[in-house]
Amino acid sequence: MIHLVLARLGLVGPDAPLVWLAVLAAVFTAGVAASGRSEKAWGSDDRKIVVDEIWGMMVSLYLLPVSPLYIVTGFFVFRFLDIVKPFPARRVERVGGGWGVMLDDGVSGVYACVILHVMRLVVG
Repeated sequence: MIHLVLARLGLVGPDAPLVWLAVLAAVFTAGVAASGRSEKAWGSDDRKIVVDEIWGMMVSLYLLPVSPLYIVTGFFVFRFLDIVKPFPARRVERVGGGWGVMLDDGVSGVYACVILHVMRLVVG
């Protein structure tokens, strides 16, 4: 849903790569600060912290067409990878604090993005 709102505002989509990077950077920066503070209150990477999931999902959809196909497929691919934690996700998670919370989801998001772009090339 957030992705669709941002797309309507022209902040994400294949036609706005630099704006999208700026949005990703802003969400990451805010997420590091917020999740760092939240960890102090709730513990390490608590389920209540969701900004990392939002950011990872945004990373997974980078430069892809804004469509239900990519959003839904991206969600499932990202969630699978976020659970499996492919290398180096588990390692960067150990960084700790807000950085660790955000970076492991970023790794999963990058892997998901690559998979979705390959899927786009193969399927068309």
